[in-house]
Amino acid sequence: MATEASPSPGDPPPRPDREVFEIRLNTIDYYMSKPIPGLDDTESAFLGTTVDQVPIVRVFGETPGGQKACLHIHDVFPYLYVPYDDDLPKDAEGA
Repeated sequence: MATEASPSPGDPPPRPDREVFEIRLNTIDYYMSKPIPGLDDTESAFLGTTVDQVPIVRVFGETPGGQKACLHIHDVFPYLYVPYDDDLPKDAEGA
């Protein structure tokens, strides 16, 4: 018999209007593909041009019932954040 995990204090409240799909993560990667209208952005708000390729996150895993799953997650833009606590140089020679 499965039991529901208690939410952590920082977790957002459950949304009864959304179904939940749970997967035990095995592998995650991404690939670039032509955008699908309705699932992906087809225009770049940053550049003001048409988008030729978008990242699709691919998740391989297993459901709690033991079914193998491969999810292709659209409209996700991975990014990298590098904190920098020092002062930036004021001139080109210090850069």
